[in-house]
Amino acid sequence: MNIERYKLLISSLPVRQQSFTTKRRTWLKAESSIEWLREFNNELFNNEESLNISRRDIFDTNGSTREFILKTIYWGYPRGMRGNHFVNILLNIEILETTFKDLKSKANPTSKDFKELTQIIKGISGLHLSTYSKLLYFLGIKFNNNPCLILDQRLIDVFASEFYGEFSSLSRINYSNGESKYLDYLDITNKLSLDLQTQGENIEQFLFIFGNNLKMAESHEDESLKYSKGLSVQERLQYMTQLTRKAYGKRYDEALLKRNTEEKKVVFMSANEGESLKDFFIRVDNYKKEQDHKLSSK
Repeated sequence: MNIERYKLLISSLPVRQQSFTTKRRTWLKAESSIEWLREFNNELFNNEESLNISRRDIFDTNGSTREFILKTIYWGYPRGMRGNHFVNILLNIEILETTFKDLKSKANPTSKDFKELTQIIKGISGLHLSTYSKLLYFLGIKFNNNPCLILDQRLIDVFASEFYGEFSSLSRINYSNGESKYLDYLDITNKLSLDLQTQGENIEQFLFIFGNNLKMAESHEDESLKYSKGLSVQERLQYMTQLTRKAYGKRYDEALLKRNTEEKKVVFMSANEGESLKDFFIRVDNYKKEQDHKLSSK
């Protein structure tokens, strides 16, 4: 299946609002091993039992590199990391701070820089691909001009399933060789984001949320064509409205049903028989842009 059929859904995902809540007690054991962590958490949690962190919160971090690293881990592992991974990472926090500062200061990091990074990381027990790819993503690092993205076991399983044709070249990926495939993943996703007119992080989140949890109809027939057969114009409109609500939310659903006072008909009521879902959403999107332009011009 091609991921392009979900283009507008992907572009509409509230990526940077994605948040997770972690509890202070999750990190108490580490506080007993890392002397500076208790004071750090006192300030970060601000005497609360839990802390909710979004992607946006991490990107907006204006504090130290250390704060950035901790927030990323708390967001990515709200229930804690396995074994002693967290403590081991914090025991090497100064190495990480220096490494990421140096990497971020480089104008155009290349494959060579990535290889050097992985050599440093190999010396830090507990810091694996799923964790350091999060750090690279939130730091806004690019390798070969491709923005870094999160790559964890969940996405690796999606690629190994060969469900999406665009990622077929990653079909042999697994967690053991994921590091060697990481730059290929970035390159493929960046090119795909340009084709879909969206951001790589939107594609990453789509794969994380939906990934292998989508099931094609047995006939592999486009949904809009399948359900438009034998339905009246009004029934087709209702079905299209349901799809639009899922992709855009209530506000755009209301825009879809707005009546055209000049022609005395419901906007898009004359949806073509068998019109593809992709073409329909493109038309809805163009309509939304026209309405937004009219509002901004007033």
